[in-house]
Amino acid sequence: MKKIILFLNLFLVFNLGFSLVKGVNVLEYHLKYIQDSKNNTPVKGGYIDGKWYAWYDGTFLGKEEIKKERFHKFKTLEVDVVGVEMEYGRDELLEADRVLKYIHLKVTDFKLTDINGNVYTKDNYPNEQNKTFIPIIMTDKTINNRLIEDDKYLKFIGSEKKNIKTGRTVLDIIPTKLILNNDNGFDICATPNGKKLYYSRWGCDRFE
Repeated sequence: MKKIILFLNLFLVFNLGFSLVKGVNVLEYHLKYIQDSKNNTPVKGGYIDGKWYAWYDGTFLGKEEIKKERFHKFKTLEVDVVGVEMEYGRDELLEADRVLKYIHLKVTDFKLTDINGNVYTKDNYPNEQNKTFIPIIMTDKTINNRLIEDDKYLKFIGSEKKNIKTGRTVLDIIPTKLILNNDNGFDICATPNGKKLYYSRWGCDRFE
């Protein structure tokens, strides 16, 4: 009887140990798979509990990580700009009613690169409709000198117009390529659903 019990104990220990090793191997493989997929293939986005997340990589372990993310950050953003829309608003600190707050870039094409070197363009940018897509691209007055006042990067043509739907001031420019990066404290980030891209030195929270 003692021999039978000893055999059963050895059998259980062996199988439990094998299962744990197997479980660790599966976890290591899964983690490696996630890392490889992030390094080599741009994500396509997906639904979590019925809500669309553009930067969800489709893995089980990536679920909670992406749900906690307020903004998804990137390394560089290249944009082909043909115009800007200036959004003005009240500034309580300056006690002024008409202060430039945000600049909406009118873009015909873009190239977005993440920290792993994955590249997104209008042809593979993740969106619910799975079609060619250009997100809303916004910046703020932290780069006014570069974009607006300097007139070095953006050459304005024609006169001011008004966007009736948004109330923003519209200015056309000579088509220009801008290369924006996250150096010197600037942030390039996207909303969880990917519909908006922000560029700012004061952080993306200011756009909320």
